[in-house]
Amino acid sequence: MRRAVFATSLLLLASCGYAAAQGALAFEVASIKRAVSPDVPSGIRPIGPGGQFHAVMTVHDLVRVAYGAPLALLDSQVVAGPAWANADRFEISAKIAGQPTDFSNGPPAHLLDMIRTLLADRFRLRTRRETRPTPVYDLVLDKGRTRGPRLRPADGTCVSIPSSPSEARSFCGFTRVVRGQISARGMTLDILAGGLAPLAEVERVVRNRTGLSEKFDLDLEYTPGLGTPGDPATDSKPTLFTAIREQLGLRLQPATGPVEVIAIERVQRPVED
Repeated sequence: MRRAVFATSLLLLASCGYAAAQGALAFEVASIKRAVSPDVPSGIRPIGPGGQFHAVMTVHDLVRVAYGAPLALLDSQVVAGPAWANADRFEISAKIAGQPTDFSNGPPAHLLDMIRTLLADRFRLRTRRETRPTPVYDLVLDKGRTRGPRLRPADGTCVSIPSSPSEARSFCGFTRVVRGQISARGMTLDILAGGLAPLAEVERVVRNRTGLSEKFDLDLEYTPGLGTPGDPATDSKPTLFTAIREQLGLRLQPATGPVEVIAIERVQRPVED
């Protein structure tokens, strides 16, 4: 459950928020507290109109966010480190400088820079990058099709810069991510590929190999559960793999490729404030 809430919060984060001023690498202010109540869900909350950043996460998950672009790294892409880094949750409240920006292609680089700076300054984090051959999925066109009935050219009605949280369904990017349903507006297939990767049915890096670079509106409905590319429909809806073929005209094709891994070399618990 924690993983599902975390993944959903990251996908929806790509649909609203604020960016730091050009050149800024740190939050204006940041508070970190430990001993978060187990009733508080993990994840990053939608960024407020005043640039308020609020998250409840482990160090492991913060690293996934900070070093992933445009969306978070998979759980398996962060390795090593002490056990507490993947168990202890911290509540982070911070203030981002700057103006609203386009989040339709994921959180802007400056926000990720600020999270990395927070990790280095407050958690004394030190990492190294490695590349390992790993099973992946390639997102490809299914049998030469251009697109399916639920993958439509973007109609241009979504907004890249939100004016209020109440307009959530008008934002460009992911507008709905729940078990069994994904909707998005004005989004590239690169971002869709990144959004599919953390789903329980996938849990692999997904590479966009469709050759399509334009933006799309899409709606995907499926029966949650661990399926394979050849699974038939179950109940009234197909498995995820089948839905991607039938509804989007795309296919997840198993492959092997180089995958970047972040190894934690050093980290320590922060001083609370």
